[in-house]
Amino acid sequence: MAGSEDPVRPERIYAADLLRALACLFIFHYHCNTFLPGEWKFLTLFGQDLGNDLFFMISGFTLYGSIQGTDFGGFPSWAVKRLKRILPMLFVAYVAAALTGYYSFRDPRQLFTVLVYPTLYWFVSAIIVFYLLLFFLVKAVPFSARIGISLILFAGYCLLGDRAERLYVIGFLSMLLGFMIREWAERREGSGRNGLWFLLLLLGIAVYGAGKWAGRLPVTALGVLWTGISALLLGLGMNAQLREYFEKHVRLYAVVRWIGLMALPVYLVQCFRAGEIGFWIGQNIDFPWSYPVNLILVWTAASLLYFLDSILQKAWAEGGSNG
Repeated sequence: MAGSEDPVRPERIYAADLLRALACLFIFHYHCNTFLPGEWKFLTLFGQDLGNDLFFMISGFTLYGSIQGTDFGGFPSWAVKRLKRILPMLFVAYVAAALTGYYSFRDPRQLFTVLVYPTLYWFVSAIIVFYLLLFFLVKAVPFSARIGISLILFAGYCLLGDRAERLYVIGFLSMLLGFMIREWAERREGSGRNGLWFLLLLLGIAVYGAGKWAGRLPVTALGVLWTGISALLLGLGMNAQLREYFEKHVRLYAVVRWIGLMALPVYLVQCFRAGEIGFWIGQNIDFPWSYPVNLILVWTAASLLYFLDSILQKAWAEGGSNG
């Protein structure tokens, strides 16, 4: 049916839920690194780079079915469905930030930097913008040409060096590669060669660690992409085993999915209020207790934001059905 929404529903890949939860924990943990003394900073090794880009890669991976099943005429409803999952939570976070005096939105330029351009809270702007870019790119450009675009994006990342825009470039590249991995695997009805993907995963982690240790951005980025691609291909090959395991451990799977869905609320809480929470803890609680207290407080605040968002999502859905 022309313009229909999500008619293509590939088999659920349980590894994607596992990896998304892991990426969320990496992101969360990295933003708590100010509570770790210098000799303990290695615990945040996988946070900023691997956590963020793995999250975007999985997003592209899981968007495959909905994008493939929606033609250009169905784009408005497709986009609205995605924005409905994001905007209520952003609304709650921004209102709370404004009411507490932490952030002001009187200047239109501030709204632009928050929602569009990657200078403040780039993760938020990326979530909003990347989905829309990905839809049109994969619809308009064939698979082979997208490989060339991916190489151009990686080269652009390397040339940007330490500039803030590189976060946008590598994030979107990760999302594009995630989509293409799923596309490639669906065409071949599986990835196969689990032993090879596992070995490549270990090598990718080694490359990533070497890049972080040497302070080389291109090597680090290569390690991130290498690790994410290998992990997803390994997960595709192990999907039957993971499905069987989680069907026997339903509650554990529910926890894994919940953690994976906490990426945005955790990020918003840490951007808007965790700095002040951290300052209070740092002034009143000594290490090592300051570290777990910070983790608990930030995660609790993020859970509250997630709960409020769930209420808004339900109200929005009921309002739409009644209308």
